[in-house]
Amino acid sequence: MVFLADMSETPLPSDELQELRRQARLNDLRLKIARQNEALSALRRSGHRDKLEGYCDPSNHFNIRDYLFETPHFGGAIPTTRNDRDEGRNYPIFRTEQELAVIRGAARLLTSSNPIAVGVLASLTNYVIGNGFQYTTSARRPSAGELAATANTVIDEFL
Repeated sequence: MVFLADMSETPLPSDELQELRRQARLNDLRLKIARQNEALSALRRSGHRDKLEGYCDPSNHFNIRDYLFETPHFGGAIPTTRNDRDEGRNYPIFRTEQELAVIRGAARLLTSSNPIAVGVLASLTNYVIGNGFQYTTSARRPSAGELAATANTVIDEFL
């Protein structure tokens, strides 16, 4: 390490000046690291942990099935069979209207309480679904134009 005793002496060569600046930057970084390490040590001494609080804690587990009814407690889902996908069926998802109601209730609970799910639904509505559908009729033959207009009136009144 190089120290200057008197600033009134001859100026330093540029390479020596660059080396001193580099040393100063290194010393500044070492000081910052030492301060950060001291702050971390103080946090550890006070009982602070470096991981998320309660993230791995089993007592802090939230299971949405605890707030629903009629859900099977074995494995979390309906047991599957060999023929679940036969003839277009999709049995592991739901089999009865009651099971569908449980799934729908869980989805409603999730989409009303989770801000990410609310944002996903808002984006879907804005960019995919839009304002909804508009139903109109059109005549295949020119002579059926009056009938199509009447059908449009009926559809508009119905909706």
